Amino acid sequence: MGARRAASGVKDMTVKVTSASDEQRARIIGGIGPWLIWLVALPFAALIFSLLHLGVPNPAMVIISLWAGTAVITWTVWKFTGSRSGIGRGHHIINTVGCLSWVNLVVMFGPLAFQGGLIVMYLVGGLVGCIVWKVRYSRHTDRLDDVLESPKGKKRHRRKLIDGGYMVRAAADRVPAIRRGAAALAGPFPVVATPWEAPRELTSGQQALTAGPVTTDQEAQDEADAQEAWRRLQLHWREFTRVKYPTLNGARLVPLDIKPYRIRTKVNLVRGVQVPGDVEGARELLASQTGMPPSSIQPRPNKLHGGQAFIDFVLIDSLKESLPWPGPTHIGQSIAAAPTAFGLYEDRVLAQVYEAAITTAELAKRVGMTEKNLSHTLIEGMTGSGKSNYARITVTDGATRLDLVDLVIDTVKKFQTMGPIAGAFDWFAWQKAEAQALIRFLLDLIAEMAAYLGAHGYDNWQEGCGLPLVRVTIEEGGIIANELDKLDDVMNSARSAGVVMRVAFQRAHHGLADTNVRAAFGSSLIHGVKTLDDTFAMDEELLAAGCDPSIWKDKQPGMAYYSAPGLSIERMVMASRSFKFDPVMGAAIVDEYAPMREQWIRENCPDWFKILAKVDRNGVYAKRTTGAAVRKEVLEIQRAKASGARNQGSIIDMGGAGRHRATADVATDDYQVEVIGTEPAQPPVADQVDEAPAAPINAEEAIERPTFDELENELDDDLAEAARQDLADGIDARAHLEEMDPEEEFAYPPREPGSKLAKEEALEATRRYLAGKGAYFKFRPRDVYDDLCGEQGITGLSASWVRVTALPTLVAQGALHHDKAEGVYTVEEKINDIAFGPVMVGV
Repeated sequence: MGARRAASGVKDMTVKVTSASDEQRARIIGGIGPWLIWLVALPFAALIFSLLHLGVPNPAMVIISLWAGTAVITWTVWKFTGSRSGIGRGHHIINTVGCLSWVNLVVMFGPLAFQGGLIVMYLVGGLVGCIVWKVRYSRHTDRLDDVLESPKGKKRHRRKLIDGGYMVRAAADRVPAIRRGAAALAGPFPVVATPWEAPRELTSGQQALTAGPVTTDQEAQDEADAQEAWRRLQLHWREFTRVKYPTLNGARLVPLDIKPYRIRTKVNLVRGVQVPGDVEGARELLASQTGMPPSSIQPRPNKLHGGQAFIDFVLIDSLKESLPWPGPTHIGQSIAAAPTAFGLYEDRVLAQVYEAAITTAELAKRVGMTEKNLSHTLIEGMTGSGKSNYARITVTDGATRLDLVDLVIDTVKKFQTMGPIAGAFDWFAWQKAEAQALIRFLLDLIAEMAAYLGAHGYDNWQEGCGLPLVRVTIEEGGIIANELDKLDDVMNSARSAGVVMRVAFQRAHHGLADTNVRAAFGSSLIHGVKTLDDTFAMDEELLAAGCDPSIWKDKQPGMAYYSAPGLSIERMVMASRSFKFDPVMGAAIVDEYAPMREQWIRENCPDWFKILAKVDRNGVYAKRTTGAAVRKEVLEIQRAKASGARNQGSIIDMGGAGRHRATADVATDDYQVEVIGTEPAQPPVADQVDEAPAAPINAEEAIERPTFDELENELDDDLAEAARQDLADGIDARAHLEEMDPEEEFAYPPREPGSKLAKEEALEATRRYLAGKGAYFKFRPRDVYDDLCGEQGITGLSASWVRVTALPTLVAQGALHHDKAEGVYTVEEKINDIAFGPVMVGV
């Protein structure tokens, strides 16, 4: 069997195989079995029973006992070889009757009669019998369960009775003298070496199918490993259904998809006798038979056929370890252009979410789903189950798209979860009063968006409709949901207007969420829970299929069952695991692309800002807490924390007294003003509408801010470490630069060794470097890393910056062409017509 190639740094399942020397020994030992019976066992038995016959007072009883024993053994062979073909059954009966009858005849006539006809019968019959055994099993393995393959590849199951020959071979394996003798005979007499495997244990001798660690390299899987796993699974099934679990006797296991990490099968049941529930009820017993964890065996009924069931056997736990998020994959495209990947399924297919409506067959084919309406998502799971990873990954990926506006409500963890990527949010509501104002504002906004879409002929939000998709994420919804007035109205009216709601609960029971609110969710993402009774949002189909998220609890963060319109039931019953989110990486991506997204919306969706201005009657939206303001505040706190200078001029009041705090009363009163039902203010002038209505607020205009002491324990330390490194390098982001004369021509100085270029400098340096290669120059990112990256490179920045930022930016500007299928970039002639900043010196 070919050796398994494991992915770098990742363990893989190993299938126990026999070494070459062991296989040769097995072939030798197995081959001498019939010969040992002929040359040793039969003469020895005849001699013993003949002496017994002569030494007892009533020899007739010995003869009668021998013939009675022969009849019983023959009946037993006939009875328990019924699953064989007629030839196989007859072969065993003939061997049994012939051998035992010869022994009986020798005993009847005495040892001296071992001549004439009996000796001819012994020599000829024994030689013929051994040759027949040799021919019959020359291509098959001798074990408790044989798998016989026809030339056409159809597999036929055979059950082998443990007979005397098998016993002899089992004993021979334990006697060194016999092994050495067989090895000596194998040279001059190859006939003794038939390819029987080494004997296994006589009871339940099948090798266990064990779930192993994850591997992500699909090309590293050997087809021979998959076939070996399927062969062993067949043996287990045959032994289980015929001997140990008669309820499923006669049920046939048919392969649907065989992979080294997962085998998908169909069970054809005996009609009128067996039902799919029999398969589901045997799950734990089947796990005991195969040696697999119960969670790795996933039975479910066939909804279209009452006489069939499906069983998925997960041989390798691809989700045992959480993999790092690889980053955004559709930079600069619409949120409706492609799904967002947030994790991996057990069969190593990307777990993806598509939140917009799918209204055409062409779009459904492009995104790999069926037609569906926009749906809200309920995220459920206990503390520590990894619920936030899904939201942070999709928000960060969304920052690299074009037509998407993200809003967030997090009144519990505030900046801890979303703080690093706060720049992706147009509205960051971290106080209850502001969260209530956001929900009320949404109700009016949804009405205006629906009216706009209807007037322009759209039944649902779709790409190019003139408005961005609005996505609202509510963290810790179990604490805040019942305090958000109008939440049920928002959720029931939002979908057709292009507003997506995502709410996270620990336990989504009626005491924490109104029934109307829970009924509005069309999708669910169920993470680990303490008990199965805590899953209030899981689809009934998933529960009926045996999906049990309580097996994860908080031990495997990110594990979840995702169900949504447009997904097949086969995909929904398969567990997934979200990627591991890196806050530092996420912050860098959001800081880079969120301003570009905002600029795109300003240029391409002017009607969006007109709707905002019309709905914002009381200035609630204009006074909102923007994500940019939160991001700025988080960075200030982290820099202050890194420098240890708590009372040295930070914009946050380090002492907690309130010198730099906003006036809480005024801000809170503004957010408590009734938004719905009030008279609109004077509508803005058209030229004012085109101006950005959502300027970031400063500290004096903000709502009540916490003190540094209140926030420092809620912040993620990853960015703080980066800030400490900046300070160690002499970089202080709080320092003010002197104003320069706008008429003065400015040139960047040469880069000092160990320093890094600024963003525009680095982009311009990269552009000039590639322009120097000439038009139509083809390259992969790794081909230019040495020249551009590291301390000796032109930019001094990392390879990831070149791959994630520089090259996609040049592609967006038309300077490069990216062949995604090949991963190759081509320099375009337009690269000489663009620039990213002043002329640089020394680059």
